[in-house]
Amino acid sequence: MYISSEYWVDKLVDGKPSGYLNYHSQRTIGVVRSQVEAVLAEVRDEDGISAKDQLEWVSTTPNYSEAPCPKGELFAALRRGSNEGYLAEIYALDRHEGVARGIVTIKFLTNKAFVYRVVEALNEACDEGCYAHDSPPL
Repeated sequence: MYISSEYWVDKLVDGKPSGYLNYHSQRTIGVVRSQVEAVLAEVRDEDGISAKDQLEWVSTTPNYSEAPCPKGELFAALRRGSNEGYLAEIYALDRHEGVARGIVTIKFLTNKAFVYRVVEALNEACDEGCYAHDSPPL
């Protein structure tokens, strides 16, 4: 499982793959959200219930799924909800501008320890996304 905001393609030299990659484009926020939901389906509590089945809601910022994901390194963070529960959030960190932009927010009403495990799994998937690549859809 991985979470990636970018598409990379093989760099061709004389029509053959060179072993290097070229940046192609940004994935959409909807694609990143789908990757996040796939990770949530894999994380389970002591009773075998997935994080996807325990979440209260999932929100994307901005609220449209066809927008390109902001450029930057993806990471997950945990914080308290404004009223109750905990929020696991995915951000894109733009090191050039020094800004972290929120992409996906997940609300949980479960215990903090479980949400922390979810955030750890999301961070691992974001790290894996730095090394995984697949071709953009045609």
